[in-house]
Formats: sequence, C-alpha cells, structure tokens
Amino acid sequence: MARREHELGTSKKTQAELNPDLAGKFFEAIFASYLKEAPKPLYIEVRGKLESDKGITFRRFYLGINALINDMKNWPPDQHYWFGVALRWSDTQGKKEHCYVLTVVFSDVDFGRTGHKKENKWQTRDEAQAAIEDFPQQPSIVAHTGGGY
Repeated sequence: MARREHELGTSKKTQAELNPDLAGKFFEAIFASYLKEAPKPLYIEVRGKLESDKGITFRRFYLGINALINDMKNWPPDQHYWFGVALRWSDTQGKKEHCYVLTVVFSDVDFGRTGHKKENKWQTRDEAQAAIEDFPQQPSIVAHTGGGY
C-alpha cells in the first residue's frame, strides 16, 4: 500500500473544517476489510474532550464508517477527538476485553512540549517526520494529530 498522510484535524479546527471525505478514506483504509468480513457487528469507538477537561466528555460507538462520517457534523467543534484502533464487539465498552480485532500496528511519535505530560525525544515536527522517514519499516499511513504523528 502506498504511504498516505492524513490530517484529520485538531482541537483548533472548527466543525466546518472537519473533512468527512478525507476521514472516510482514512477509516476505509484501516477498517473496511474487517467490517465487511466480520461474523458479527463491530463498532468504531470515538472519544473526545476539551483540553481543559480531566476526563472524556464525548464517547460514541459507530456501527460502521458511514455512521461515523455522517455524525461528524454533530460533534462539538471545540474538542479533541480520538478513535480506537481496535474494532469493538460492544457498543458500550471500550476496554481491552471488548476489543474484537486490532486492524493496524501503530506508533505514537510526539514532538514538542505543548499538550504533552512529559518531555518528547523530538522537539519539532521536522525532527519527528525525519525519525519516521528513518524507520526501517515504512508506514502505509501517517496521521498528523496536532502534537505528533
């Protein structure tokens, strides 16, 4: 698979700036084949919160990519969002025991200090990007999340 780089948005983005088409392509690349072949319904979990909140304030489980993309327009625009990389068999729980399949191998390459609890190895976006380019196994998808990849 050719490498793709996606920027799905950060908390600085407004609702109008969310890109459902790009998000749809991203989720299709990592989930579509598993959702089509699954022996039972599987859910994509999305969590969100304001930067100032201590805990998660937004949590939804979507039965398929289209349901998630169609609901994006209803998401509060001032929150940070995460999605679970493992498809869930439950539409109420996001713990490890409720995960059905992990569809990707992923790595978190953060940079800078802003928004992070601890010091990162890479201080700039360029340093983090260079580190990814130096990995022996190149990723198929790179997603810039605001404070890292």
